[in-house]
Amino acid sequence: MGGRRRKVSRARASIAYHLSFELGTPAAEIARQLGVCTSAIIKAIQNLESIKNK
Repeated sequence: MGGRRRKVSRARASIAYHLSFELGTPAAEIARQLGVCTSAIIKAIQNLESIKNK
């Protein structure tokens, strides 16, 4: 189920990042499993990447 609470969003972004980069799971599949749209997953991953690159 989607949600905009900060803790939930951070946990979802962390899970998405792990699934995408370490396991190679497509963003569409991650989105289906986490209950959000694909663009939300892509944005979450991009946000984590920008934080880690600072």
